[in-house]
Amino acid sequence: MSLQAKLAAFGGDVWGSRRCFAFWPWPAVVCGMWEWKFTEDDYRCLTHFIKPGDMLLTKSQPYFLSNYFIAGSVFKHLAVYTGAVKGIKKNGHGFITAPKSLGLDKLHATTFSIGEYQRTVTHAISEGVVCQDILRLVGHCDYVMVVRPWKTAAQQMAIVDFALKQVGLGYNFDFTPKGPPELYCTELGSACLKEIDVELPETVKMRVSLLGKQGDAYLADAFVAKYDPVCCSVSCFQPSFFRSSPFGDIIRQKLLKAENAGV
Repeated sequence: MSLQAKLAAFGGDVWGSRRCFAFWPWPAVVCGMWEWKFTEDDYRCLTHFIKPGDMLLTKSQPYFLSNYFIAGSVFKHLAVYTGAVKGIKKNGHGFITAPKSLGLDKLHATTFSIGEYQRTVTHAISEGVVCQDILRLVGHCDYVMVVRPWKTAAQQMAIVDFALKQVGLGYNFDFTPKGPPELYCTELGSACLKEIDVELPETVKMRVSLLGKQGDAYLADAFVAKYDPVCCSVSCFQPSFFRSSPFGDIIRQKLLKAENAGV
């Protein structure tokens, strides 16, 4: 593993603020407590409106090292909502190995068999591309917005199936345009969208190395600016949050649409 990869993985395992400090993985060293801005009401709204194939853009404040490195975007992470899957859940982070979609007919199911999981996200983190319960993601988020890039059920399933097939790939720590077999979070999102042949968000120049090297990469904010909003956490409406984005005016307009749609 390169030095940049090691430092990036370390940054993803450290939380820090005036209220808390934590170092992962488990068993974690935790001091204090962070009161997350994503609330129970936000979670109820999210799970009511979200559908497989949607994409979540998030930010967690205590990830100060990762947040600093991903400059120019107020949202810092992207995850694909993959809905109900069948697989084998491991302890610790709750990663689901060999996940297979249960299809759209399980969207509103209330009963599940052993090895079936109702609400999952698939995303690229320092451990690689993983599938896990949505609560593992939003349970430590401060800002969450959901967008819908698909239009048909066929496009939905194409996004879900493609995302699940990437589980087990490594994380693209170099932020270079590799595509599989290594992906960073928004690169996974763009790869899914290539499968349904929709117009992709624009890439922007950003710092892609510790030495200041510039490269083209997808920012999470670009997905918010490009696709239809579904819902968002109430915290996203804070002007101090979205106005610093290069897409600030567009995000503000999308927030208003999300408010009318579901918040």
